[in-house]
Amino acid sequence: MKVRIGCTVKDYLRGKGDIVLASWSIEWAGFTVGKAYQIKDISQTKNLIIENDNGETKEYASVHFSPYI
Repeated sequence: MKVRIGCTVKDYLRGKGDIVLASWSIEWAGFTVGKAYQIKDISQTKNLIIENDNGETKEYASVHFSPYI
């Protein structure tokens, strides 16, 4: 399954194993702005399952990440 990443006019679809960049809106959850993270999986609710800098793997909304191009 692939989900739309970011808040842009152009659709960037990413899925399990792809790389995304953390934006400022997810910094509160232990992510570093601009750092690349690998998507571990996509949840049934179409959230990204990603491990943060603290080693916690949770679901996060895709709008908090940008495509790694």
